[in-house]
Amino acid sequence: MIPLLGAHDFPYIFSDQAASLFSLPLTWTPQSHDALGVFNISTLWDWPYSILYGLAGKIGLNFTLSTLFFGVLPAFVIGWLTMGKLLKSYSLSSRSRFVGQLLFVANTYILMLIDGGQLSLAIAYSLLPAGVLYIYSRIKFILVVLVISFLDIRYLYLLFLLMVPHVIINLKQFKNYLITGLITGLVLVGAHSYWLVPSLFSRPPSLPTTYTRPSQINEFSFASLTHSFFLIQPHWPKNIFGQISLPSPYFFLLPILAFLPMVVVPRDRRVAFWIILALLSAFLVKGSQPPFTQIYPWLFSHFPGFFLFRDPTKFFPLLALSYSVLLGYSCQYLFRNFRWLTFLIIAYLIFLISPILIGQGTGLFSLPRNSNSYLQLARYLESDPNPGSIVWIPSKPPLGFSSPIHPSTDALTLLSRRPFAVGVVGNYELLNFLRDASASGQLLSVAGVRYLGISAPDPKRDSQKLEDLKYREIFTNQLSKLPWIKSRTDFGPVTLFEIQSIQPLISLRSQTKFIIGGDSIYKQEPDLSTTSLVFVESQPGLLNRIYEYPQASLLLDHKTLIDIAANLIPSESLYFPSHQLDFDPDISGWWKRESADLIAWRDFLHTKYNLDNQDFDYGQGLAISEGKNTLTIKVNSKCESSCILLARSMQSSRGGNISFIQSGKPISIISTMNINPEFSTLTIAGSKDIPVQTFTYDRADFYWKKVGIINTKENLSITTVGDINVINALAIVPSESWEEVQKKSEVLLSRTIVPKYPFVPPSLSFKKINPTRYVLNVTGVKEPISLVFSQNYDPLWNLSGQAPVPVYSFLNSYSIVSNGEYTLDFTPQKYVWMQWIWDKISETK
Repeated sequence: MIPLLGAHDFPYIFSDQAASLFSLPLTWTPQSHDALGVFNISTLWDWPYSILYGLAGKIGLNFTLSTLFFGVLPAFVIGWLTMGKLLKSYSLSSRSRFVGQLLFVANTYILMLIDGGQLSLAIAYSLLPAGVLYIYSRIKFILVVLVISFLDIRYLYLLFLLMVPHVIINLKQFKNYLITGLITGLVLVGAHSYWLVPSLFSRPPSLPTTYTRPSQINEFSFASLTHSFFLIQPHWPKNIFGQISLPSPYFFLLPILAFLPMVVVPRDRRVAFWIILALLSAFLVKGSQPPFTQIYPWLFSHFPGFFLFRDPTKFFPLLALSYSVLLGYSCQYLFRNFRWLTFLIIAYLIFLISPILIGQGTGLFSLPRNSNSYLQLARYLESDPNPGSIVWIPSKPPLGFSSPIHPSTDALTLLSRRPFAVGVVGNYELLNFLRDASASGQLLSVAGVRYLGISAPDPKRDSQKLEDLKYREIFTNQLSKLPWIKSRTDFGPVTLFEIQSIQPLISLRSQTKFIIGGDSIYKQEPDLSTTSLVFVESQPGLLNRIYEYPQASLLLDHKTLIDIAANLIPSESLYFPSHQLDFDPDISGWWKRESADLIAWRDFLHTKYNLDNQDFDYGQGLAISEGKNTLTIKVNSKCESSCILLARSMQSSRGGNISFIQSGKPISIISTMNINPEFSTLTIAGSKDIPVQTFTYDRADFYWKKVGIINTKENLSITTVGDINVINALAIVPSESWEEVQKKSEVLLSRTIVPKYPFVPPSLSFKKINPTRYVLNVTGVKEPISLVFSQNYDPLWNLSGQAPVPVYSFLNSYSIVSNGEYTLDFTPQKYVWMQWIWDKISETK
C-alpha cells in the first residue's frame, strides 16, 4: 500500500477532493483551509499547476504519487539541470559543476521548502538559474518566466532583481532588453487574463490587513546574520514554524568556500556580480535582525513590491543561487590544485544535510504519524452522504480529511471571524470560545459545520509534556459534554465529534433583526435557526439596507436615538481618526487598534482597566488615548456651511472627557465617564482539578454624540482627559441632512416592536452548478423572509441582482419577498473568459 504523504503546507488530498481540482478557474472556492469559502483571485495564478493534481485525481492516481511526480522530483531534477547548464556556460569543469549543482538542490532552504510541502515554490526556485541563463535567448526566457508565474508570482520579483544588474551592465543591449520585457509582459498578461480580467472588473487582489503591517517583519525575521551567511534555514531541520535552531558551527566552511573567488578569481565581472548578490541577499534574509534593524522594515513600507516579502527568508533563493555559482568557481580553483578535495567537499555537503537523511524532517521527508487513524476517519466520512464541513482543532493536520461535501477548516481560522473571536476569554487559551461561548454551537450550526475533529498529537512536532497532553484530554472531554455535541467517535488518538443539528448551505429565516450594538446579544441565546442578526455597526451605511427588509425589526443594545440617526449618515461623511495613527503612540500620544486585533484589544481592556467592550467599529479601527493628549485632524469634507460634527466614542468608568477645539476655541466638550457602569461577566469552564473561573468587568459602550458646529476649512484638535478615551468615528454633515436623518430615526424607532404573524415555512430547493453559482427555487412565501447563504460574507455574491448584507457578521443574507427562481452568483466569475465560453457552449447544447 502506498503511504499517505502530507505536510503542514501541503496536506494529503483524498480522491474526491483531488478530482474537484480539475475544473475551470474558480474565483471563489471552499478551499481545504477554509470551508466557508474565499475570494481566491490573489492566488489563482497557480491554477495551471493545481489542475495537474486535479487531472491526476480524475484518472485515479494516488495523491502520494502525484506529489512525487508533480512536486518533489521536478524540483530536484529541474534544479539540477538548470544549475548545471548555468555553470557550464561559465566554462566550469564537470566536477566543479557537480558540486555547485549539489549545493543548489541539497541545501537547507530547498529541503525545508520540500519538507514543508511548498512544492510550487521549490520548482520556481529550481527555475531561477534558467532565468539567468536565458536572458539573451528571448523565447526561452519568456517560457521560463511564464512557467515561474504559474508557480509563485513572487519569484518573478526575485528574477527581476537578478535581471536589473545585467541590464545596467549591458546598456548597449537596452533596446533588446526592452523589447524582451515588453513581449514578456504581454505574454504574462495574456496567459493570466483568466484572473486579471476579473480583478480589473470586480475587485483587485489584496492581502489580509495584518500582512502589510511593518510589525509583521519583526515577527517573521527568524534568520540571524549567521543563519544567512551559513546558508541555514532558521527552522532547520525540524521545520516547525517559530522554533528557531541555533546555527550549526559545521556550516562555517560554506561562506569561506563561497567567497573564496574574491581572492582566487580577481577582476571577473561575473564573479563580482554573484559576490555582490550574495552579500545583498544575506543582508535581506535576516530581515529586521541586527545589524541595521530598520533598513528592511523601511524597504517593506516604501520600496515597490517589498510588501510581498513579510517573511525575509523568501530571499534565500538568491543567496542559495549565489553560493552555488560561487562554490563552483571555488572548486574550479581548488580541484585544479588539489584534486583529492573533490570527494571531501562532496562528503561535506552531504554531511550538512544529514539530519534530513536520517529522518529528522517532520513533513514530506518523514514517515507520516497516525496514518491508520486518519485513514479510518476518512473512510468513515466518505461513507456519510450528508453535507457538512469539518473544523479541525487546533489546526488541520497534514492527513486531515476534506472533500467537496465535507470541506474542512480549522479552529484557528475561525478566530478571524468576529462572532467566534468575541467568544474568546483572555488571550492565552484561544480556543476556549468553542467551550465557553454560549452561542458557539448555534454559530457552528448556521455555518454548516457538521463535525469537529481533534487532531492527534504529533510526536515530532507537538509538545509531549505531560501537562500539555493532559490539557488536550481535559479539553476533549469538556467538548464531549457540551449540549450541542451529538456523538463522539475515537479513531485511536484522533477524535471526531458530530454536532446535533446543522443548517443547510442555503436556508430561510422568518425573522431578521438589525442590531445597533455589540454582539453581547448572543448571551441572550436567540434562536439563530429562525432569526437573522445584522449588526449595523459592522460596516458603514448598513442601517440604510433595512428598507430592503420589510420583515426586519430594529434592536437597540445600550444605544440611543442619536445612534440610530448617526447610522443613517452616508458613509462618505464618516471619518476614522485611526487611519492616521500607528500601532504605537506617536508624538501626539495617540495610537490605534484595528478590527483584526479584537482579541488582543479586549484583553488589554480587561487586564489594564478592568473594562470590557463588545461594540463593532465599522471595520475601521479605533483611535486610543491614555491620559491627556491632543490629536490634530485635517478636516476634509464636502460640507461647506452649517456643518454638524458628531463623534462616536467609548464611555466607561475609566473615561473622562474629550474636547473638540478649532482655532483655540472649544466647539464642545463631551463626557466619556460612566460612574454607574453595568457589569460584564465572563466565565472559563473548570475541570476535576481546576475550578470554574469567573471574571467581572465594568461594561464600556460606544455612543454617538452631537459635538456642535464645525468649520470645515480649519483643522480640528481633539484633547482627552482621563485614564483611557477611545474614538471610533467622526461624522460631518450639513445641518439640514442631520435633521433629515433624525426624522428617519424616529420612524425607524417604531420598528423596535414588530407584530408577529403566524409563520408558514416556505419551501426552498437549490442546485449547485459550481462553487460560484447556485440556482434556487422558493415557493410558499406569504410574508417577506430572509435567506442565509452560509459562506463567508462577500458583497460580490449576488442573488438575482441583490447584494447581501452580513448576517451574524460573517455570512450572507438576502431578502425574499416573493416566490420564484433565483440565481446566486459570485459576480467575478462571469469575467473569467473560460467560464464565459463554457456557458455559451452550454447554452447552445
